[in-house]
Amino acid sequence: MEVLDKRRKYKLLERINNYKNRHKENYLDHNVIKTVKNNDVCLFNVLLSKSNNPNISFYRIRIFNYKEHIGYVNYSMDIGEENSNLYIRDINIEDKWINEGIGTKIIEYLEKIANLEGLVYIRGELSEYDIEDHGDRLINFYNKNGFQIKVDKIIKFL
Repeated sequence: MEVLDKRRKYKLLERINNYKNRHKENYLDHNVIKTVKNNDVCLFNVLLSKSNNPNISFYRIRIFNYKEHIGYVNYSMDIGEENSNLYIRDINIEDKWINEGIGTKIIEYLEKIANLEGLVYIRGELSEYDIEDHGDRLINFYNKNGFQIKVDKIIKFL
């Protein structure tokens, strides 16, 4: 079992290095997390683009393990004078990885980024599809992670 774990860790590090080489200019950082079932998963953060507004930038966190893509998070940051915030645009995790604790680790990671940037809050919206398809699960997830939910909007003050 220990040999298998070492191989998986080596393959994960190899995959992280490949991503770093492909995204040299836009690579920000990465974080290896443990899931509920003790699997190593990487959150790999890259800058997607800057907007016409110099205070707003768009980012993607790619989520993967040693052998497969698990999901992604798209977010933006508005670092203006007032109401600076991190906006969660989309969290997408493959079905077989749901309830592994990855979503909570993502929120913790986004909170860390927001705090380092001195942002006031994290916010987002729930799409009509999300509410119809898996609304109860999302509401439970955001409540568990300290967000206030108002109709289709989520917010967490830092």
